Amino acid sequence: MATQNATTYFSYLSKSSYIILQSLYLPIGCSSIVGNSIVLLSYFKFKQVRSIDCALLIVALALSDLICGVGAIIIGLARLETAVLNDFNYSRFFCIFSAVPNIIGIEMSQVMTMAVAIDRLLAVSSPLTYRKSNHRLYAAVSFLIALLSGGVILLMSVVGFDFNKQPSRCSWTSGVHTISVNIFVGSNALAGPIVAVIYAVVVYKQRKWNTQNVAGRMDQSTKKFLANQAKMTSILTKLVIIYCTLVAVPLTTMELWTILDISPVFTSNVLSPLRNIAMSLNSAVNVLVYAHSSSNLRPFLLRLLCGKRVAAACAPATRVTAAPHHTMPINSPTNGL
Repeated sequence: MATQNATTYFSYLSKSSYIILQSLYLPIGCSSIVGNSIVLLSYFKFKQVRSIDCALLIVALALSDLICGVGAIIIGLARLETAVLNDFNYSRFFCIFSAVPNIIGIEMSQVMTMAVAIDRLLAVSSPLTYRKSNHRLYAAVSFLIALLSGGVILLMSVVGFDFNKQPSRCSWTSGVHTISVNIFVGSNALAGPIVAVIYAVVVYKQRKWNTQNVAGRMDQSTKKFLANQAKMTSILTKLVIIYCTLVAVPLTTMELWTILDISPVFTSNVLSPLRNIAMSLNSAVNVLVYAHSSSNLRPFLLRLLCGKRVAAACAPATRVTAAPHHTMPINSPTNGL
């Protein structure tokens, strides 16, 4: 039997405001699915894309973001079903598992973003060793860890509570055990500052290598490799900045806000949904960074979007996007983004 009705459920946030808020999931999810599907198709369709450094890391991140996007549509439709149809006879199972795909995608994306940060740290800390390392193995292990993190979310979604008892609100945080919520928010709140610190070190070391490169202390091969790595670091730094803005800052702020017990009702009804929407938005904007910043990846994204014959017309006039494929190194280990 339902323990909620429209009066109690929308006592703090009006029904119209709730519908507007939850509706934001739908365009975010659609954009994420389309954008990340294009990135994945580019990887499998074009050999040149597969030769790009960090290609597998980008594919793993895109797949994580795609899962997040699918989950965003599921959670948006589920929450709108409750509000639009006034269906307050929701079950704990429905509330939890309508959110699980989105949360798993967010968690996997977090892991892959940290993997990208560590990859950049290794590249600038010891570039010659990094040059000889097995990037495919690193990407595979990173994605396996991301899958395991998703498995942990799934485990936390099924233990420690009674499925027969209806939660006060239809949300993952209200449905699962408090310990699971604290583990999820706390661990992810720590992940953001860790990634930020890693990238601060990356930027410092990158500038150091740039200074050495300008000073002419290295051979041409090493200089070329470092130049490609500097280009890639610049592009991936944009991804990390977006991640910190849309994911790390909301999670860390939310954790501090919860610890300080500031306006718990406002936090539950407004801040928590906004946090989840911001984290989901991160999955939709990464592809824009690839398309805007990556001169090697952009032509192939445009070919999938515009078709082979009109790709040149879609591309900016200042870019050489219609060049023959053979002008791009196929198996070069220093082929950057």
